Amino acid sequence: MSEIRVNNVKNEAGTGAPQLTYGASIPVGYGLTGAGDINITGVATAGSFSGALTGNVTGNVTGNVTGNVTGNATGLSGTPNITVGTVTGNLTGNVTGNVTGNVTGNATGLSGTPNITVGTVTGNVTGNVTGNATGLSGTPNITVGNATVTGDLTVQGTTTTIDTVNLVVEDKNIGIGSTSSPSNSTADGGGLTIFGGSDGDKTLTYNDTKKAFETNIAFAPNENRFITGSEKITRVDGNTVTLTYAGSSSNVAICTNPSGNITLNVVGIPTISSFDNHALTFSVIVQQTGTARTCISVALNGVSRTVKFAGGSLANALSGVTTTSGYTIQSFTGINTVGSASTTTNYEVFGIVSGGFF
Repeated sequence: MSEIRVNNVKNEAGTGAPQLTYGASIPVGYGLTGAGDINITGVATAGSFSGALTGNVTGNVTGNVTGNVTGNATGLSGTPNITVGTVTGNLTGNVTGNVTGNVTGNATGLSGTPNITVGTVTGNVTGNVTGNATGLSGTPNITVGNATVTGDLTVQGTTTTIDTVNLVVEDKNIGIGSTSSPSNSTADGGGLTIFGGSDGDKTLTYNDTKKAFETNIAFAPNENRFITGSEKITRVDGNTVTLTYAGSSSNVAICTNPSGNITLNVVGIPTISSFDNHALTFSVIVQQTGTARTCISVALNGVSRTVKFAGGSLANALSGVTTTSGYTIQSFTGINTVGSASTTTNYEVFGIVSGGFF
């Protein structure tokens, strides 16, 4: 084998690089260096390339490629580790590993359990996202099929719209009108509004001036206390009567077949400031069975009160009244003479007896 040692090799005209028609073999430990371009039309096999590589690379590239790659990289297989500054164009195929940097465009066809951490996402993300979405800012428009929030959910803004057919809430006590310093003033006007369109909205709201709830439509409970203007009656077969003020009971009782005088206890009387300066009315109708029976014991919320009968005594109230047969009506009025409803001891109870109803 011949060996030629020269410093520079030029073509015959001395104007450029020579053409190696049948290739060239360079021993290990030596290299091929050119100040200009090196054009190879055949196959180039080397331990490494340094500088710019122009043209198509067919076959396997083993080792690191440093610099810019312009064109398509197709047919990649194995587990190549590719680090680039910027990818311009379309990336088709599977990417296994980490992608660091900005991705502009659509990410479609994601599958498996990809762990994606990005600084900024511009465009649409289609597919399943499993993991945490942190650092969201601006005004992202997020649409999901099913979402499960295992922690607390805080929504800030002006209007929250829930566009769903059914709303199921486990909490049996729903608080509205939350503020840092709640009061009757901040609660004023709070309540529920059912949209009625051209027929008008239906509302149940709190009125602080009236210290009560008000509604713009009538109530229709399953059990009416007032039926066509009539008061519901509590029937008692005995001597002890319990009436629940303004509740599902009534303020009127009828006692049939009493064996002794009647004991009356009125419960459920409000003891809040909004009930200051109020009066109560309640009645007991006694069906007499030959022996006069009257109601002489009255308690308000369990507190015994002395009845002040018309005429100054029960005897005077019964004077001239038939009480041994027929029906006797005893009407009572409880007046808060102090003003404060904090306790029922502030009430005076007045009684009137009417009898001889056959």
